[in-house]
Amino acid sequence: MDNLRSPHVKVLPLQEDDMKKYGDFLSLFYRKLPKIENLHLFSCDIASATDKKLEMVILESDLPGCKQFKFNAFKQGFEGRSQYPKGQAGLKEAIRNRKRLMAEEEIAIIQTAGINPYKQVEMHDNYRKNVPEQYWAVTCPEPSAEVLAMVRAEKDSRAEVKKLKEDQKKYILRQRRELDVTDSMKKKS
Repeated sequence: MDNLRSPHVKVLPLQEDDMKKYGDFLSLFYRKLPKIENLHLFSCDIASATDKKLEMVILESDLPGCKQFKFNAFKQGFEGRSQYPKGQAGLKEAIRNRKRLMAEEEIAIIQTAGINPYKQVEMHDNYRKNVPEQYWAVTCPEPSAEVLAMVRAEKDSRAEVKKLKEDQKKYILRQRRELDVTDSMKKKS
């Protein structure tokens, strides 16, 4: 494990607000990539980029003579473009301000769904005894009264459905026995 450490790399713990919807943000300014069927190699030469074009080269493999195609990643009708006049002059002005427009755009944070209510109750009831007390608040906190009531109601509902199925099964077996008895009596007579 020591060979993975480097004095040049600093690892920062992940915070909840670090998880952002970059896909949604980038789709405002860049075109959707063409459908990729297999593994491909992608490259962009930032030195050859212009205000209107960011050319991406997509290769099927690194073998000589493999298929390759070029793709302009910039979206022509990018977010903020409508703030500028139509036509070539407006487009040029919008492209000049593209970086500023991107910087002004807020990247939404991905909201965590949290732990499934059933898993919350299970972790609290079954695993808390195995977790050091200092970590209880994070790993197995006590579920709220609403969560406990919901889980209890669901368990009761499932038990009720299970009992109904068992009763139906018993009824069907009883009916079959009665039919078997009736059939055997008919055969004897």
